[in-house]
Amino acid sequence: AHLFLGYFWSVSGKSSFAFAEADIVEEKSNESNDSQLKYLAQSLRSITMYQAGWDKLAADESMKARQNVSTGQVSRHKHEVAVIHLLMGSLYVKEKDFDKARFFWGGFANETGILWPYQVCDAAGDFQAGNVQQGLQKVKIISQDPAVPKPVRDELAVQLQKVEATAGSSVNSSLFWPSILGKIVWQEFRSSSQQSLNKF
Repeated sequence: AHLFLGYFWSVSGKSSFAFAEADIVEEKSNESNDSQLKYLAQSLRSITMYQAGWDKLAADESMKARQNVSTGQVSRHKHEVAVIHLLMGSLYVKEKDFDKARFFWGGFANETGILWPYQVCDAAGDFQAGNVQQGLQKVKIISQDPAVPKPVRDELAVQLQKVEATAGSSVNSSLFWPSILGKIVWQEFRSSSQQSLNKF
């Protein structure tokens, strides 16, 4: 019950409560000497850390979790959980619920060490929330990360080049928004049916 509640809090963006639930589960696992339960508690904590953007701490916590159970247990459980996270993350992306999708992709990263789906989903969440420049900056970082598969990097780089060509500046530049807005407004003026705007 505490694990499910912890997952709920984490998906809802209430990381403090999720951490508290993970602590309760870990405490119970220590009392009952249940290594599998401790693994799940630490995995919940790790996923919540991914949600909070603490990738390094999340990876460390995930490593600690794996040390508490035998290799066979980790391997079997890891694959089952990774598949669940993959399916649920994909489902929420399809439904354009990037907050929930981020949670499951964080879990997928936790179980597999493959972080880029979480990063892409995180950028998509920024776009959906209207934080376009922040999303583009994240996409730029992903497109230059050698840990990301080359076809994904290449496609992201092509799309970024199109955006930057339209704006006339880098997505990291403070001039990015003024430049892109200026170009859009200028195009609107040029194509306006009102003569005064056209003349201007």
